[in-house]
Amino acid sequence: MRHDYQEEAVRLAVAALRDGRSQLFVSPTGSGKSYMQADVHHEMRNVGYVSVVPNIEIGLGIYTKLPNHDTDVRTYSEARQFDSLESFGIWTVMRLHNELIAGRISIPRYLGFDEGHHTTSTTYMTLRAICGDCPAVAFTATAFRGTPDETAKLKAMWGEPHVLLTEKD
Repeated sequence: MRHDYQEEAVRLAVAALRDGRSQLFVSPTGSGKSYMQADVHHEMRNVGYVSVVPNIEIGLGIYTKLPNHDTDVRTYSEARQFDSLESFGIWTVMRLHNELIAGRISIPRYLGFDEGHHTTSTTYMTLRAICGDCPAVAFTATAFRGTPDETAKLKAMWGEPHVLLTEKD
């Protein structure tokens, strides 16, 4: 069972993508962001949506939360884990970047980012440029990035974040 704010986040994220917009969503650690991401992924997967994660562990966390998911890929070898996730459209940022640069995979129509505050880094920005700055959603626990300049860059990239839940809530 999902909380109302989680269902609202999925609805807003899917609507933003379908409208050709990008949006950053902020919600504290433990608020179920990976469930929200899995639901967005499930809803958008068949229309060219790719989930981008900083590492395989986070990708596995999203993968295991997908609706009707019953395979525990965490018991697989690392190579098979990557294959399983990637065949389902969940990529680590570096692997997706490298495969797109090499021309081995098609450019996604939509992107979804975990740990959205990292999207101002060079690799993420290059990835978005390769994808033609396609509509994207990002989820993060913080709308800040290291320094005031990096935080300003994050805000310039995404606009005003949509706060789903605060620490107080």
